[in-house]
Amino acid sequence: METIVPFFTKHPLQGNTKRKSFGLFCEIAKLVGSGAHHAGTGLELIRALKAQMNHRTRVTREIRTLRGNTKYQLS
Repeated sequence: METIVPFFTKHPLQGNTKRKSFGLFCEIAKLVGSGAHHAGTGLELIRALKAQMNHRTRVTREIRTLRGNTKYQLS
């Protein structure tokens, strides 16, 4: 709350999805800071907010092997 939030508030993220995820992150950080994560309803609210955040998609990369092309998924 004292380092990350002020930095990214002063220097906003460029992508719309990342900005939205950061806003959700700030809401979650405020809830945790106020102790809402200790109550069941607060924890459910945090889970609901987290579910709305951007999730990185898996990248599929083709790697040439001795036997031909094989696809690997990187997490």
